[in-house]
Amino acid sequence: MNVYRYSVFLDDLRIAEGGPRSLYDDLEADGFVSTTGILFDTGSARIKPESTPTLTEVLDMLNAHGDLSLLIEGHTDSDGGDASNQTLSEDRAAAVKAYLVDNGIDAGRLDTAGHGESEPVADNETPEGKAQNRRVVFSKRE
Repeated sequence: MNVYRYSVFLDDLRIAEGGPRSLYDDLEADGFVSTTGILFDTGSARIKPESTPTLTEVLDMLNAHGDLSLLIEGHTDSDGGDASNQTLSEDRAAAVKAYLVDNGIDAGRLDTAGHGESEPVADNETPEGKAQNRRVVFSKRE
């Protein structure tokens, strides 16, 4: 094999400094952070164990910033009825709050709200879109 014939040349290569932003960085920049990393059993407010890394990051953020208060907002996809999705989203937001309180966060720093399926961020006709719509949003509370 002739190496010269198969050489690759790169032009305009740029290496950027930094890396992924933390939840707190996003919260500070945008006033809210949306995550699909908190998972629940289907039709339930029971938090799945796979949610631990995201919940740990939220706990770390709240512990590092003692003056930070959050509104926890639950959202669902469009499967099921409007009323049941509204209740489910409220219950899921409350379950996240309970998890944080059980792990040492003062309940007075946390409020909850549920939006059901009323604020989709993606198409509810595809599995990928539904997965994006099932989310928990943390908003800064002033």
